[in-house]
Amino acid sequence: MHLVRAASLSGFDQLMTSYGLNYQELMHKAGVPSWALENDRANDYLALNSLEKLYDLAETQCSESSLALSLGLKQELPTLLGVLGFVMQQAETVGEALTELEHYFSYQMQDAFVHLQVQDDYVALGLVVQNAAELDSIRYTSEFAMGAGISMLTSLCGPQWRPLEIQFIHNAPKKHQQFSQLLKAPVFFKQEQSAIIFKASDLAIKIADASPSLQTHVDRYLKQLEMQFSVDPIAQIEKLIEHALSSGSCSADKVAGLLGMHRRSLHRMLLRLNTSYTELYEKVSKDIAFRMLKQSDISITMIANMLCYSELSAFSRAFRKWTGMSPKQFRNLK
Repeated sequence: MHLVRAASLSGFDQLMTSYGLNYQELMHKAGVPSWALENDRANDYLALNSLEKLYDLAETQCSESSLALSLGLKQELPTLLGVLGFVMQQAETVGEALTELEHYFSYQMQDAFVHLQVQDDYVALGLVVQNAAELDSIRYTSEFAMGAGISMLTSLCGPQWRPLEIQFIHNAPKKHQQFSQLLKAPVFFKQEQSAIIFKASDLAIKIADASPSLQTHVDRYLKQLEMQFSVDPIAQIEKLIEHALSSGSCSADKVAGLLGMHRRSLHRMLLRLNTSYTELYEKVSKDIAFRMLKQSDISITMIANMLCYSELSAFSRAFRKWTGMSPKQFRNLK
């Protein structure tokens, strides 16, 4: 399932505004929830297909082919990668930092990995999106990743660092003349991989202000996160159902769209996992209802509306089926 942390949209609103585009309208059309730009939701996940559609819509409106690349180049390591970025900054050398990136990249982007390949005097740091044929496109994802990779390596190696060349697996966009200038290196399209090529000697560069002892403690925390963010399709779908509910929708079509698939494909996948959309929706609704009733003063009618119940009576019947009591009785329990 192709999901990426919402942190990858950091700065998207400012970039779109600089081109005179309405970023909120673009996000709505692409099915990207508005909360994706909130700092406290950076660790939540977005569907990769939705982001590809978002960049495609933006490019169509402004006829600029380097939007995803430009946003990637603006990324800062801790903002983009969160705790993983902090772990990388505490490594002794660039090579050790990139090893951490290889190992924990699934925390940043699921159903994808980065591959560090050393050959003779050169290194290729590449992005591999698994089952890419299931997606409409990975062009913008690749361009954002290469831009972010350049920003990351410059941060680790120092401001004078430069790549040797950049490779993209996809065809050259219509307007790609800026790419070499932005990336400060030769750019090649229709290659075997999307990758940053640089000197192998750069792996030995010492990272300024690194603290290996602190890195050990943070690394332990990241291992716990790795377990939390392991590939669990049911947990991922439950998370997306909760996100859909927060935007006022509870349909299987909405969640399937966030996953970049048709509703029938979603139902077939859930059938293979011995569950159903209705079952997962009910579980998520019940969890939200319990939490809202116990931890907030929001009216029961509003909670029912948030959970897409057409009438308060329908919510009350469902709640009584779950607990044997009414929402009001549950809220009044000590």
